[in-house]
Amino acid sequence: MRVSLEKVNGVYQGACFPFLSGFQCGVNRLCFGPDGALYVGETNRGWGSVGGKPYGLQRVNFAGGRPFEVYSVKLTHGGFDLTFTKPLDPAAAKKADAYAVKSFTYVYHSTYGCPETDTRAEKVAKVSVSKDRRTVSLAVPGLRKGRVYEFRLDGVKSTDGESILHPEAYYTLNELVR
Repeated sequence: MRVSLEKVNGVYQGACFPFLSGFQCGVNRLCFGPDGALYVGETNRGWGSVGGKPYGLQRVNFAGGRPFEVYSVKLTHGGFDLTFTKPLDPAAAKKADAYAVKSFTYVYHSTYGCPETDTRAEKVAKVSVSKDRRTVSLAVPGLRKGRVYEFRLDGVKSTDGESILHPEAYYTLNELVR
């Protein structure tokens, strides 16, 4: 996963996004080496992991280019600003149905884990696209603290028609903008 944090009223919150997958077991540590590669330390200890190996160390090399992704999600007074790595196709970006938003919460208790609780579909009341076509402002009425907002962006395209590489983002909302 990749994260984008912000402070709202002195409290950290923000979004996470899928980043890379297909490792030989669960990712435990990340480190950039002097060669610029990302080194990924892995283990299957402590939780279930995919890949089947008990441990591993893999190197990820940057192949160049810029994938079309959500760069960041920021909370606004009435919704969220989603900034992308490439300019958006304005016709696709302005469609409210290109953005599916739901929210959920978790029950915090002494035992480990909890399924998503109180899942709700959220309405995207308005979509605005910035002049540089890299940021979309989504008006989402009725935002609530203590919820995770999940974004599905299956209808979003770049100006060259590219589909978004990872069409989901998850924003944990701890504080509302005053």
